[in-house]
Amino acid sequence: MAYGTIKIDTITFTDGGIDKSVAISGLVQNPTFTGNVTVTGTISGNTVRGQTISGVTVTGTTANFTSGNFTNISGGTHTITSGVFASGTAANPSISFVSDPNSGLYSPGADQVAISTNGTGRLFVDASGNIGVGDTPGVVVDINDSGTGMRFRNATTSSLGLSVGLLGGTSSADAYVFHRANGPLIFGTNNAERMRLDSSGRLGLGTSSVRGTSLLDARGDISFGSNATYYGLLSYNAGTGHFESTSSDGGFKWIRQSGPATSMTLDSSGRLGIGSTSDPGSIGSRLWIDSSSDTYYTINTTGSSNLSGIHFRNSNGNGEARILNNTGGALTFYRSPGNEAARIDSSGRLLVGTSTATGNTLTQAQKLIVSHSGQNTYTGISVIGHTGTESVAAPVLSIHRSRGTSDGSYTEVASGDALGYLIWTGADGAAWSEAASIKAEADGDWTTSGDTTDSPGRLVFSVTQDGSASPTERIRLENAGRSLFFSSGNGIAVGVAAGAGTTTELFAGIYSRTSTTAGGSASIIIYSNGNVLNTNNSYGSLSDVKLKENIVDANSQWDDLKALQVRKYNFKEGQTHTQIGLVAQEVELVSPGLVYESPDRDEDGNDLGTVTKSVNYSVLYMKAVKALQEAMERIETLEAKVAALEGV
Repeated sequence: MAYGTIKIDTITFTDGGIDKSVAISGLVQNPTFTGNVTVTGTISGNTVRGQTISGVTVTGTTANFTSGNFTNISGGTHTITSGVFASGTAANPSISFVSDPNSGLYSPGADQVAISTNGTGRLFVDASGNIGVGDTPGVVVDINDSGTGMRFRNATTSSLGLSVGLLGGTSSADAYVFHRANGPLIFGTNNAERMRLDSSGRLGLGTSSVRGTSLLDARGDISFGSNATYYGLLSYNAGTGHFESTSSDGGFKWIRQSGPATSMTLDSSGRLGIGSTSDPGSIGSRLWIDSSSDTYYTINTTGSSNLSGIHFRNSNGNGEARILNNTGGALTFYRSPGNEAARIDSSGRLLVGTSTATGNTLTQAQKLIVSHSGQNTYTGISVIGHTGTESVAAPVLSIHRSRGTSDGSYTEVASGDALGYLIWTGADGAAWSEAASIKAEADGDWTTSGDTTDSPGRLVFSVTQDGSASPTERIRLENAGRSLFFSSGNGIAVGVAAGAGTTTELFAGIYSRTSTTAGGSASIIIYSNGNVLNTNNSYGSLSDVKLKENIVDANSQWDDLKALQVRKYNFKEGQTHTQIGLVAQEVELVSPGLVYESPDRDEDGNDLGTVTKSVNYSVLYMKAVKALQEAMERIETLEAKVAALEGV
């Protein structure tokens, strides 16, 4: 069975007319959620906000949330105060970059975090807060230098600068810190210089000018140690902030000294927090951002052909997924590298199962396109509600129409305006052709000034006839409930599974009805055996003289009626009881005008080449009336003759 397209502007879940927060599974659109949202599929949109969001994928231009357990996070800017990622390996980090899956952030073991490039671990942080470059650390900062060292340089003098490393490569125990230009090495705190190694190799502590020829000039106290809070301290910018490693949790804190308040924390479990020292969602997130104002998460890349995104994977490579911002402005979601699942294109359309929007002439207006390819497979959209015992609470597809041109406008519609479509199309070998549709229309003028007491509507059902290229209206359900049918061939056919009899109704006409299911009395019933019952035993025919011409007296029907053979019989199928009546072939020999033929057809309406003969009993009754009139004339003549004889 082929499915078509359902166009939906808004889906609203209500309880007694009041909007409710509910659990949604399988919905993909551009909604805005506020509050607590729990999903099993995808949340997407221009803005996503909430206190707690848990699900598989979160996408959008802006996402603000305080906690979550995510597999995919993508969009222009996202603020995340809590997140959980897989451990990953050096070759397959849990957070990597577009087209570079072996470079990124991972955890090599419990209470550790590391950064790898080209599949090799480069930067490590262990459970004690030690930092290792090139290898796991054995001390607070541990650099495994193969001889290249570290260098800080001025962009205008790239050959000069500060270098730190080992002399002679890995085979040498010698190390160096070089200022390769003719200038000093300066160290300071509280926005003031505290230590200087000048160009002559002399060290000054607490001074910017080493006195005399001294190699060391210290002008203040120098102490080393620890206290109950800090295990070393590095201050900067005249005391406005510092970086610390605490012995209490084995993690790292970046603190701005105005309160004080912690700006960023990387704890011993490898969890990174910005804006607070603990997960505000208390769900064990690996990454969180805690802020009292608007917060954004930005991934930026330069160059028109470069991509930006997030890559998710676990340690064994299963469950891999990506979110990419492709060239052309499309936001693309991948189940695995190269296996695209969905995208939001530059026109704001959500494409599921396809990377291009193809369809009928209404495609450009469609904001949701779902496509699937494969033999003997189905494609569809499900709206599922688990709404408890409330009888009227159920999933809703709500289609809205306004004559306004901006979101939120309520400009009144006019009589005949289309309110929404359900359209079914099929491929004709070159494009999509419309086969059927259901259209809702305004069926009259709507009340103005926002009065909702007069909103007449109708439904129009259309199908495309064989040999035609466009649909034709076949059924119209008007606002008062009247149904209009139009057919280019046979009209309405009613079939029932029950056998012929007077217990199954093919049609029932009921008057004084109060609804589709309540009240009223039957005035006419047609049963499956062909019996017709009505309340006044009255049947009629159009007989006004204004409708007739060529009116003359009918010929004698005496001989025809005398020649008809009235038989007893039963039908071979269906009604097997004995009946009294005529046989069409016998009637045809006497009065051919009483017999008519109907072509025999199969279940698909194909002509079988045979016919079934029927007797027009309504005409036969009129022939009987004419014959009765003749009989009455003869009787009256005989009565007159008898009376004359009796008077002799």
